[in-house]
Amino acid sequence: MSAFVRLSSKLPGDVETNGVDALADALVKDPARIRYGVVWFDAAKVTEDTDSGDVIPTMRVRRIEPIGDADAVLPELATIVEDAVRARTGRSPIPFAIVEVDDDVDPDQLSLIEET
Repeated sequence: MSAFVRLSSKLPGDVETNGVDALADALVKDPARIRYGVVWFDAAKVTEDTDSGDVIPTMRVRRIEPIGDADAVLPELATIVEDAVRARTGRSPIPFAIVEVDDDVDPDQLSLIEET
């Protein structure tokens, strides 16, 4: 869980903006399959902890559009995501196909392993 941002559990109810409803059967049949999509979001609320002074936004999904299975990602999208990660972190991105990374693993080492 993020220490800086919370995620609202609500999804948009409109079929025009909530594309994941169309995947309900597929999610039941194969819940472990990793899928990817595009998400539009904003902050539904901002909460201040009066004891610590922490201010935490709660992210709200405004629109979500599934694209496909993670093992068949479009190369153009992988490039866009890798460029965004590089711009955000200043580091080589973890290869797109890797979803979970152990906290002890250096992401730059993963990129080097993938390239060799």
